[in-house]
Amino acid sequence: MKIVHCGMMAISKVFQLIFWLLLSAIFMVALMPAKIAPSVFASDKLNHMLAFFVLAAFAKSLWPRRGLLTIFAWLALYGGLIEILQWALGFGRDANWMDLAADLVAICFGLVAMSWMKSNRKSISTIK
Repeated sequence: MKIVHCGMMAISKVFQLIFWLLLSAIFMVALMPAKIAPSVFASDKLNHMLAFFVLAAFAKSLWPRRGLLTIFAWLALYGGLIEILQWALGFGRDANWMDLAADLVAICFGLVAMSWMKSNRKSISTIK
């Protein structure tokens, strides 16, 4: 069986794979016991913001035709699901609605950043 790939199509598939791996990794880290969960920052809220900023930026760049509200809603539901599962499952975790607030702020920042980059792509690429 021969697989034929268009250059941009193959790159898009790689980035989609990265997005889904990030989504899965964030989910697993969020539900593992707090004592062994890895983190980038000492602040839990900054870790939430980094994760959801990256997810929002990836989602907007991968699915540019999706509306901002649609991407926001799906990622907000994902963040809410994580908090509900942390509350329900335990594992040394607790639901913290300020974590969800940090997620929502980061989603907004990620979507705005990608929208701004898209609208300014020509002017950014001509900077020397």
